Amino acid sequence: MNFNIYDRLKDSSYSNGKFISDKSYAYDTVYFISKFIKEYSVDNIFDYGNWKLTLEDYIAEKWQLLEKNDGLLNYYHETISLLEYAHVIEKERNKTIRIVDSNLMNFITRDDKMENAYIFIYLLCYFTIKNSGCLELYVNFCKSNISAEKKDYINEIYNHLCGLNGSIRYPEFHDQWSKQNTQYIMNVLNFINKQPWVSREFTFDYTKLYKPSMISVNVRGTKTKYDKKNDYLENFDYNYVINNLNDYIIGNGVE
Repeated sequence: MNFNIYDRLKDSSYSNGKFISDKSYAYDTVYFISKFIKEYSVDNIFDYGNWKLTLEDYIAEKWQLLEKNDGLLNYYHETISLLEYAHVIEKERNKTIRIVDSNLMNFITRDDKMENAYIFIYLLCYFTIKNSGCLELYVNFCKSNISAEKKDYINEIYNHLCGLNGSIRYPEFHDQWSKQNTQYIMNVLNFINKQPWVSREFTFDYTKLYKPSMISVNVRGTKTKYDKKNDYLENFDYNYVINNLNDYIIGNGVE
């Protein structure tokens, strides 16, 4: 790596606000949206108003969303929130954004290693969990082979994070969003740690174990009508990710 991404992200915490959402937990979303921002920025300034229609076409093509709807731009807005949380970009007036960390943006958008986007999200989640005081709970989750115990650990993590996440206004009211927020973090971490996929109700799916579809949204689902352009999932470089995350892998990711 050309710079120390570990030191760069080690202070990540909920004090920076909301950071991960339905689209932004996925490495392909973060990669493609970051690529667009970088390509259409001038002097590190991206003017959303100038490129909104081009962005809509880009998203529709990348994810084969041939029927455009109001949710299409969530791919962009949710990624922007993640990049803002990590201090890669800053929002300015009139929906303009400024790239404030070119090194990290270049790392995320590296052409020959799309996996860097996952490494970035993983470390962001890892250090956020660590700085939230939940890392030991997650280590215990990984060590347990009993589903009931694993669910107990997730519930402990969830209850703790509810009190820290500024986007959850009423921690005592455990709504769908609060559970999804924990679900996304768990699935980002679970992928390379060889842990099961977690649903929003904190149940487990072992058929998705260690598959890049766990950390991608460009997959065929119940609402999908068109074939996806996601051959990159089949070429995911596990060894590259494992070698670069090394000491930060918790479960059984290291062979």
